[in-house]
Amino acid sequence: MEVKLVRPKDGKPLKKIIAAKFEHGQLKKGMFKKFHYNYREIAKKDSQSREETQKILTIPAKSDLSYVGHNNSETDHSASKYYCGCLDTRTGKMTIHNLELFHMKPTFEDTEKEEHVFEDPLSYIQKNDRLHAAYGTLKMKKAVKARQKFHELTSETFNTSVDNAIGHAVTQSDVVDSPAIATSPSSSESILPPFDRNADHPEQVYTAEAVITPQILTVLKNPAEKFFTRTQAQLAEWTDTSEYPWYILEQLKIMPSDEKRRWQKAKCLVYLYYLLTLYKYKPINLKKPHCLPKEWPPLVKHHLLSQFTIMSVGNKVQKPTRYFPSRLKDKLLLYILAMSLIIEDAQVDPSLLVQDLAVPYRRMSHFYRALGCSVPSQKRTEEGNLVVLKLPLKLPIETTPRTRKGGKKRNLKL
Repeated sequence: MEVKLVRPKDGKPLKKIIAAKFEHGQLKKGMFKKFHYNYREIAKKDSQSREETQKILTIPAKSDLSYVGHNNSETDHSASKYYCGCLDTRTGKMTIHNLELFHMKPTFEDTEKEEHVFEDPLSYIQKNDRLHAAYGTLKMKKAVKARQKFHELTSETFNTSVDNAIGHAVTQSDVVDSPAIATSPSSSESILPPFDRNADHPEQVYTAEAVITPQILTVLKNPAEKFFTRTQAQLAEWTDTSEYPWYILEQLKIMPSDEKRRWQKAKCLVYLYYLLTLYKYKPINLKKPHCLPKEWPPLVKHHLLSQFTIMSVGNKVQKPTRYFPSRLKDKLLLYILAMSLIIEDAQVDPSLLVQDLAVPYRRMSHFYRALGCSVPSQKRTEEGNLVVLKLPLKLPIETTPRTRKGGKKRNLKL
């Protein structure tokens, strides 16, 4: 049969024909009449031009699966155009028509609106997984479930690890191996207690009002009353039962007779007792919701925890946790030694504090020097020599000498 091509008079094709190409599968013969399709044209809200109209073709394949194809009119102006030739078998003539080709992709009913199906592009593996879960064999479906479960566990483990790493970084950002001493009290990096560099007497370098603050001193009056009114019988009982550290008990034996000075020393001893107790706390004790004793004043507990501990950032997996980093523990030790200088008027015998804190004498001497004290050797201290705060005040300068391997090591040099 001879075929003749009929060309339109104006050079343009006649009608438009819709053609659909399925991404996963083909139609069998006799199935064309069973399929129903929905053809829509949606114009953009911000444009009245028909050239920007989006065309959507939907073909339901099953109750829970449909195929959706998108086609924009803008493709009519592209370099590639599609045509379809229709042959009339009786006359032997073929007419040319414009062809709108839709690339059909599967989608499910539980997805978002059809016009937004492809705004969130899926990977090739995700598309195959969806098809295997819907039409695959039992083995394929099991493989898809196993892969999805693995990705969920991997994502959860990764998020947990990241959150833990962030919390650890926050809590450990201040950790150092030795006390970091600044050259001036105004430095934010200093962990030294507040001091007066221009003091006229050693007793005025560290004062109770500066180290403890007047507000805390006022709150300490009630718990300090038992030290102010202590009797010999109570002191003997506390010594037998080891109710308080040895340094506190020794200082309670030599309380001043002047009422004002007696109250001041009683408050300082109570505050020092709180510091000594917190210093000996283990990390597991700080993880409790109410880690400090109930009988301590709430304002004092808040002050101590905010000054010497750090609370990590919580998340859905891990609750906020309180930490006691080494740098803040060094800061707490410096405050304890400063309180001993305040209580004993800038002359301290460190032997009892070494026993109460279980800190080696060499390390204790290192921290006393950080406060500006003159420290005798351990052999001389056993003979009765004292740690003395002298003027002019000489604080160690922090240096960072390089080791042989090229690394940096913190050191305090007088």
